Amino acid sequence: MPTEILDPDLFVKLAEKAEACRVFRSDNQVKLKLRTPERLYTIKMERAEADGLLKTLKCKVEELTDRKKKKGRQESSSTPHETQEEE
Repeated sequence: MPTEILDPDLFVKLAEKAEACRVFRSDNQVKLKLRTPERLYTIKMERAEADGLLKTLKCKVEELTDRKKKKGRQESSSTPHETQEEE
């Protein structure tokens, strides 16, 4: 189960032992997910604050902006069984 962090300084400290930080950007907010060997940590913040925080992280940063597009594609794809029924 992920743990939400509210303190940006603690998030930076945890990032020192993290494998990667995934960044999800929405219209006015950014969600950062920090994967450590023990746990997944998340933090939500404003765009400007998140950009400053990302510059201080020492782990690998992965920008994931197509989250909604990928999710929509998975829902619309049909299984081989469904394709056979349509024919």
